[in-house]
Amino acid sequence: MPEAAKNARRVLDLAPEDAHLMLGGAASQLGLAAWTSGDLEAARRMTADGMANVRLAGYISAAIGGARVLADIRLRKAISTRQ
Repeated sequence: MPEAAKNARRVLDLAPEDAHLMLGGAASQLGLAAWTSGDLEAARRMTADGMANVRLAGYISAAIGGARVLADIRLRKAISTRQ
Protein backbone atom coordinates (compact mmCIF):
# COMPACT_ATOMS: atom_id res chain seq x y z
CA MET A 1 0.00 0.00 0.00
CA PRO A 2 2.78 2.54 0.68
CA GLU A 3 4.10 2.12 -2.87
CA ALA A 4 0.61 2.59 -4.34
CA ALA A 5 0.16 5.77 -2.29
CA LYS A 6 3.57 7.05 -3.40
CA ASN A 7 2.71 6.49 -7.06
CA ALA A 8 -0.74 8.05 -6.65
CA ARG A 9 0.78 11.18 -5.10
CA ARG A 10 3.18 11.37 -8.01
CA VAL A 11 0.27 11.24 -10.47
CA LEU A 12 -1.45 14.06 -8.57
CA ASP A 13 1.76 16.11 -8.77
CA LEU A 14 2.46 15.49 -12.46
CA ALA A 15 -0.89 15.04 -14.24
CA PRO A 16 -2.39 18.01 -16.05
CA GLU A 17 -5.36 19.53 -14.23
CA ASP A 18 -7.72 18.48 -17.03
CA ALA A 19 -6.66 14.81 -16.85
CA HIS A 20 -9.72 13.99 -14.76
CA LEU A 21 -9.57 10.23 -15.12
CA MET A 22 -5.92 10.04 -14.02
CA LEU A 23 -6.51 12.49 -11.17
CA GLY A 24 -9.65 10.68 -10.09
CA GLY A 25 -7.96 7.30 -10.08
CA ALA A 26 -4.98 8.61 -8.12
CA ALA A 27 -7.16 10.39 -5.55
CA SER A 28 -9.29 7.28 -5.15
CA GLN A 29 -6.19 5.14 -4.57
CA LEU A 30 -5.02 7.58 -1.90
CA GLY A 31 -8.47 7.37 -0.35
CA LEU A 32 -8.23 3.60 -0.15
CA ALA A 33 -4.72 3.81 1.29
CA ALA A 34 -5.88 6.26 3.95
CA TRP A 35 -8.86 4.04 4.74
CA THR A 36 -6.68 0.98 5.27
CA SER A 37 -4.39 2.97 7.56
CA GLY A 38 -7.37 4.18 9.61
CA ASP A 39 -7.30 7.85 8.55
CA LEU A 40 -11.01 8.13 7.81
CA GLU A 41 -11.04 11.90 7.26
CA ALA A 42 -8.30 11.71 4.61
CA ALA A 43 -10.06 8.68 3.11
CA ARG A 44 -13.32 10.63 2.87
CA ARG A 45 -11.65 13.69 1.37
CA MET A 46 -9.61 11.80 -1.24
CA THR A 47 -12.48 9.49 -2.20
CA ALA A 48 -14.80 12.47 -2.71
CA ASP A 49 -12.15 14.18 -4.84
CA GLY A 50 -11.65 11.02 -6.86
CA MET A 51 -15.40 10.69 -7.44
CA ALA A 52 -15.64 14.28 -8.63
CA ASN A 53 -12.83 13.81 -11.13
CA VAL A 54 -14.04 10.52 -12.60
CA ARG A 55 -17.50 12.06 -12.93
CA LEU A 56 -15.94 15.00 -14.84
CA ALA A 57 -14.18 12.45 -17.05
CA GLY A 58 -17.57 10.95 -17.88
CA TYR A 59 -17.19 7.69 -15.95
CA ILE A 60 -20.49 7.81 -14.10
CA SER A 61 -20.45 4.15 -13.06
CA ALA A 62 -17.04 4.63 -11.42
CA ALA A 63 -18.40 7.68 -9.58
CA ILE A 64 -21.34 5.60 -8.34
CA GLY A 65 -18.92 2.93 -7.13
CA GLY A 66 -17.00 5.65 -5.31
CA ALA A 67 -20.23 6.77 -3.67
CA ARG A 68 -20.57 3.31 -2.13
CA VAL A 69 -17.03 3.49 -0.77
CA LEU A 70 -17.67 7.01 0.54
CA ALA A 71 -20.85 5.88 2.29
CA ASP A 72 -18.96 3.05 3.99
CA ILE A 73 -16.20 5.42 5.12
CA ARG A 74 -18.77 7.82 6.56
CA LEU A 75 -20.56 4.98 8.34
CA ARG A 76 -17.32 3.72 9.87
CA LYS A 77 -16.40 7.24 10.92
CA ALA A 78 -19.78 7.70 12.60
CA ILE A 79 -19.44 4.38 14.41
CA SER A 80 -15.91 5.18 15.58
CA THR A 81 -16.97 8.56 17.00
CA ARG A 82 -19.79 6.90 18.98
CA GLN A 83 -17.46 4.49 20.73
